[in-house]
Amino acid sequence: MKLKKARYTLEHEALPLFYFENKKEFISLLLESKGKLLYDIMDDFCDQIGCENLYKKEDYQVDAINVNKKVRIVRATMPDSREALECKYVYFIFDVKFKKMNYFTAEKTEIGIDFLCGWDKRRNHLNYGYCPEDLTKQLEKTIQIYMG
Repeated sequence: MKLKKARYTLEHEALPLFYFENKKEFISLLLESKGKLLYDIMDDFCDQIGCENLYKKEDYQVDAINVNKKVRIVRATMPDSREALECKYVYFIFDVKFKKMNYFTAEKTEIGIDFLCGWDKRRNHLNYGYCPEDLTKQLEKTIQIYMG
């Protein structure tokens, strides 16, 4: 149960906070680390609450995607999601000046269908409904929502 709490804290609280607060610096660190930063944060949370981190560094991957000349996406692949609220993917979508930013999560649900959710800079939870399993369609949906 403690591991689930640490993972929830990482995916739903810490990452959006770091992203919206530190913008470019956070994205730069995330990309440079190639996923190790995510593992290190998770490891710290596990230490703080006294549980073993069962995930490995290679369970976290980070990809950079250019949507166009002005919009970028960093997609974080998270460890295998087994329980509701665990994220399969996290999407950081932003314009090159970091004026418009979105944080999306592809989350496992209790009913077996993934949902596309997110958090805004005021820490409000957002739910965008069904999340396609196909990564291309999932990416297209996040871009469509971002572009408005």
